[in-house]
Amino acid sequence: MKLLIENWNKFMNESANDIESSINMIKNYKLKSCFQINNKLTKSFTRKHRLECLAIGTDKYVFSDSEKSGWVLKFEKKDPVKQNSTMEAVVWKYLKTTPFERVLAPIEDHDSFYYMKRSKTPGKYNDLEKALSEIAGEINVDFQELKYYFLADANKENIRIIDGKTVLIDYDDSWDWVFNNKNIIKNLRGDKNVR
Repeated sequence: MKLLIENWNKFMNESANDIESSINMIKNYKLKSCFQINNKLTKSFTRKHRLECLAIGTDKYVFSDSEKSGWVLKFEKKDPVKQNSTMEAVVWKYLKTTPFERVLAPIEDHDSFYYMKRSKTPGKYNDLEKALSEIAGEINVDFQELKYYFLADANKENIRIIDGKTVLIDYDDSWDWVFNNKNIIKNLRGDKNVR
């Protein structure tokens, strides 16, 4: 009996550690606070879980993952309000080897979720605006246009310092600019495969 219980506990811990199943489980909870989610994941805080809810936005969840230090896990809610709520992973894919990577938090993309580099150090809007203005000059585009798309959601919670640079940690609203300016991006990357 003792072996059966140990095996069951091992199975439960391994299941809890499977990131995909954890994400699906969280999406099905439809809970509205991190406290409720963390309580449910840890069985009323009686056992550890690799994920800890940090924030719930309109369209996304943000978690820490004990197996991925220095990063946050982001994934879309079951019924997001915006269609482009997780497009920041796509934006990063297009812009990571361009001057824009100076103002965007790095992302590691997976199929149904992504990790974003984490920082608790607040950045300054003015630093971000200055860097974006410099990028506009470097690539010969209108700064006001970049500001409109890239700084649309640049509130103090979405601006952080990572690796000594002020960056955005929420930039899905910039997808429209990326989509409409693939030729500029293609030239910046020297990449013939940008579509």
